[in-house]
Amino acid sequence: MARYLSNGLSGGINGIVMLLIGSMANLPSVHADDFAQLTERAAESGRVTVLAGEWQPITGEIRPEDLESAITGTADREKEIASLLSHVEKFGGDARALRQYRYLPVAAYSVDAKGLAALRDYSENMRVWSDVPMGVSLTDSVPMISAPAFWASHGEGHGQTIAVLDAGVDAGHRFFGGRVIREACFTRKACPNGGDSMYGAGAAQTDNKHGTHVAGIAAGSEPGLRGVAPKASIIALKVLKEDGMGHASDILAGLDYLMHLVLNEGVSLAAVNLSLGASEGSNSLCADNPFEAFARLFRAKGIILVSASGNAGKENFLSLPACAPSIVSVGAVDDHYAVAEFSNWSPYLDFFAPGVQIMSSADMRGYWYLSGTSMAAPHVSGAIALIRGRSPEMTVDQLLASLRSNRLVGNTGIPMVELPGPGQKPSTSEKSPPVLDPIITPKPKPVPKKTETGTMPVDGGLSSDQDGVTAIIQ
Repeated sequence: MARYLSNGLSGGINGIVMLLIGSMANLPSVHADDFAQLTERAAESGRVTVLAGEWQPITGEIRPEDLESAITGTADREKEIASLLSHVEKFGGDARALRQYRYLPVAAYSVDAKGLAALRDYSENMRVWSDVPMGVSLTDSVPMISAPAFWASHGEGHGQTIAVLDAGVDAGHRFFGGRVIREACFTRKACPNGGDSMYGAGAAQTDNKHGTHVAGIAAGSEPGLRGVAPKASIIALKVLKEDGMGHASDILAGLDYLMHLVLNEGVSLAAVNLSLGASEGSNSLCADNPFEAFARLFRAKGIILVSASGNAGKENFLSLPACAPSIVSVGAVDDHYAVAEFSNWSPYLDFFAPGVQIMSSADMRGYWYLSGTSMAAPHVSGAIALIRGRSPEMTVDQLLASLRSNRLVGNTGIPMVELPGPGQKPSTSEKSPPVLDPIITPKPKPVPKKTETGTMPVDGGLSSDQDGVTAIIQ
């Protein structure tokens, strides 16, 4: 039996991504397909949730002038999904479509074992990935990346917008000063309206402080306390449930909505912050997956996706989606510029940023100190907004090059994120920073600090979902 459930966003969907053909031999595809593992899980548990679709390898770059042609109006996604579900039914399988996307040639399905086999059999180009569980992964930290000096000569992010995909944001918190300009929700059966999606004021409302804290680091502002880009606007998307857990398909729905805003409603974005991740990841670049496809589409519009590296404390490992090569990955350091004990990092990591005992906005209009790579990522998102506001003509590569500090963290070879100093125009050089002698510093244990709302000693941790798959609290 096959059942089809239409997504609240899917009415009139007529676009799919036609991925460009080229050469990418240097980017190994470690997440090419999860069919074998999913087959085992389906046999054990009876059902699995997957992302599936007819897929061509992700190769080459999407140029800005080619973006409109890369997203075509030639396919009717609902008819395509209906055809696939009919195929599953003929095989005696059971499948239900959970989400579909404007700008990706995939959809999310719940399937039994026979249905999974039938999905894969649909065509030779059919690919099946696990809908992996994902979780939520300033007074001292903002000067560490030279933000105050940048404000004095280059501005504070006015006119720029940062999208925060998280467990929701308290848009009414005084730290945002009315600068949360849009809200939406994509948590299946867990949005404030009880549905799979919601739009407008209150859609991102949450009792989970994580997203509010992250957004405050990127763009909060009040006298005596500022985030990195204190005059930037925020788009708040709730893609994780109140417990900080969610699935890749819901996060992709949030990215799909943002691309719609950019292409059809004239919304301008500087960065998209993803302080979240899965327990699974890679010790190399995971170049062939839906997150990488979206990252390239956004880059073609000059928009940068930023993701936390993960909190498992692993070397040579990045969580998904940080392992996607077109997503900027960020690990955490403490206030001595030493790698935080909980932070994942690898030679493929793009930046380190402050992530230990960071003070920012939280619930009940108060403030907390939190730690995690989740706190490091919005430092980079905010810095991107500052640079974009000062130098809108920069390419993505030039912008990222201008943020690479000469300070390499420890013996990792990875740079700190750092904004240009007073009177210094952001550089357009794309050269890597010179290798300096390692900065060796001790790793003190985080010490709980008093805030106006109490003491909150928080480090990166782990939690498990109902299927027993561990997701990282970034």
